[in-house]
Amino acid sequence: MEDLSDETYFVDGPRHVSPYFNILELIKDSEKEFADAINEVWGVDVDGINCVNNMISKGQNLHIHNDYYEEHETANFPPVRGIIYCNPKYNFGTNIYDHDENKNFIQESMQTIGGKPGTLFLFRVSETSWHSAINPDGNSHRLIVSLQAVNRKTSK
Repeated sequence: MEDLSDETYFVDGPRHVSPYFNILELIKDSEKEFADAINEVWGVDVDGINCVNNMISKGQNLHIHNDYYEEHETANFPPVRGIIYCNPKYNFGTNIYDHDENKNFIQESMQTIGGKPGTLFLFRVSETSWHSAINPDGNSHRLIVSLQAVNRKTSK
């Protein structure tokens, strides 16, 4: 797979890429089903999905972080995120971490999940939802779609 990303991004973090295949259209076509499933699992009130293609390029990693920005977790942006893995074959997944009593991640607790083509990893973000993506051999690109659950009804 070729590098489709914008070269101006730093080594740490995903790079935004132009639409690839028709995955964003397919997600938008199934937006109601995504929202209904998220509402059922987590008891939130979402009616849509924001999504963007991202690529972690050769030699690039995504540092340990938790996607939790308390002041931005509102009724319009409930704390649910997701990843769809888009590479044609398994590349590398997402590392998740346990936390200590101070809500800091524990490096040794790392487990890798996801990464299979076409699979979806949904998670509820919090102060302790630590995760990362480490490109183990640095020789391949990982193409994903990042998802964020939204509630557009409350902003009208």
